[in-house]
Amino acid sequence: DVTRPTLNSFALDMNLGVLMLSFSETVNVSSLHPTAYTLLNGISYNTTTRYTLTGGVPSPAIAAGDIVTLMLTKFDFDNVKAMVGLPNNSTYISITENAVADMSGNQVVPINSSSPLLIQTFKNDVISPTIVSFCLNMTNSTFLILTFSETVNASSLVPTSMTLLSSYVLAAHSVTLTGGTVSGQSNTVVSVRLTQSDTNSITRLRYLATSINNTFLMVIPHAVADNFGNYIQMVTIQASCY
Repeated sequence: DVTRPTLNSFALDMNLGVLMLSFSETVNVSSLHPTAYTLLNGISYNTTTRYTLTGGVPSPAIAAGDIVTLMLTKFDFDNVKAMVGLPNNSTYISITENAVADMSGNQVVPINSSSPLLIQTFKNDVISPTIVSFCLNMTNSTFLILTFSETVNASSLVPTSMTLLSSYVLAAHSVTLTGGTVSGQSNTVVSVRLTQSDTNSITRLRYLATSINNTFLMVIPHAVADNFGNYIQMVTIQASCY
């Protein structure tokens, strides 16, 4: 066998973080190199609309087959989601010849980024993001640092949808933000610089936000969304650092 395999089609599941690859013949899964695959949001030379994978695990890890599924790493999955507006009709892939080889060792035919392959199936993200943790920094300027379960659209964040509490329940010691300056773009970590007025309101309450033990955050629905328009659900969480 001297015929090189080709990548015929691919699919992307934005809920599971799985890249599905269909080749012209059986390939050796152990020869697959995730770093040889680049996803593009449209045909463009703008580096902000393309992302080269840094890793991943074939799943299931079968020895060979003409269809291979690649489970993206959490790092790569978040970065792919950060490519704003990644839709079905403008998602492409390019690969180098090191991407995979067939059972005879013939390397795959490369697909150049100047003429990439259009996606066949695209499963949109329908999962709402959640807040994994948050920190309140009261040194000098007051910052609220939020870590999410996935990439969110920082421009969609509404500070007035957030309330600092002294416990899990809406007790007397609470401050609902009246504003704030959001830093960051599409990322899993977003910071909010609190207004001076809100900072003053917090420091006036002696039983609120003086330690981790009395620093909680309540977020109401529609406080922030991911890049696919999925809004966060209501949640109350304790600070992980102060």
